[in-house]
Amino acid sequence: MILEAGTSTANLFPNPANTQVSLAHTERLSGDIVVTLFDVHGREKQTTRFEEGQVFSLEVAQLPQGVYFLSLIHSGQVISRGKILITR
Repeated sequence: MILEAGTSTANLFPNPANTQVSLAHTERLSGDIVVTLFDVHGREKQTTRFEEGQVFSLEVAQLPQGVYFLSLIHSGQVISRGKILITR
């Protein structure tokens, strides 16, 4: 799945996911990077922080199966959003 918000693009794979999902941004990011997953009710379910990178891996095995919304935040700004399906 390709995520876009503003001028930023990232790929989210695999989708659907089982135990892990990766987010690959089109450019290397540095600084304060946060990836947050929300459930369908808008509740924050997982937040993972990174210092730099282009590909970010998230462990999702502990989350119940279902649909989740993802936000990629860089330096306090949401630069990509997307949706992921977790299956078992």
